[in-house]
Amino acid sequence: MLTDLITGLSAIMPTTYGAWGTGNAKPLPYLIVFDTGPDDFYADDAHYLKRGTYRVEFYFEQKDPTVETQIESFFDADEIDWACDGDVYIETDKMFERIYYIEKGE
Repeated sequence: MLTDLITGLSAIMPTTYGAWGTGNAKPLPYLIVFDTGPDDFYADDAHYLKRGTYRVEFYFEQKDPTVETQIESFFDADEIDWACDGDVYIETDKMFERIYYIEKGE
């Protein structure tokens, strides 16, 4: 799931896992993906469904609803459940952040 997620989002814009590394950040906009752990489902004393949960951080300078639609359409097309907090301005870095919380069964 993680590899497919990063590959799919990379088709939209530069995407990495965790961080770009010191001095290696791409020009805005870009995405950073984090694995936030499993949210598995158990039933009848058995491991019934494996679900991965992830945080996708979208960083940008200017609001572009078209790009947001591309990201959200990718989630929808791959049947990924998602939610979003909205935009936050990061004054020290002079950029915006939009965080998507996603879940996907495996």
